[in-house]
Amino acid sequence: MVLLSNDVFIQELNKLCGPVEGKKKTSIWITMKRVKRNDIKTLTSNKDAGDKKNTKKVNKNDNK
Repeated sequence: MVLLSNDVFIQELNKLCGPVEGKKKTSIWITMKRVKRNDIKTLTSNKDAGDKKNTKKVNKNDNK
């Protein structure tokens, strides 16, 4: 996922949904949800911990 600034986001939407030869290209439904920063930090830190565990297992298998 890429987070864009509002202006860039609107420009990209206009490219996708803008009219071509008098007809609209496509319609897009967007659902956005507010998320607290703490929730994002918690999710990313949990993923990092899981990745570290996986690398340790791989290293143990390499020694055998």
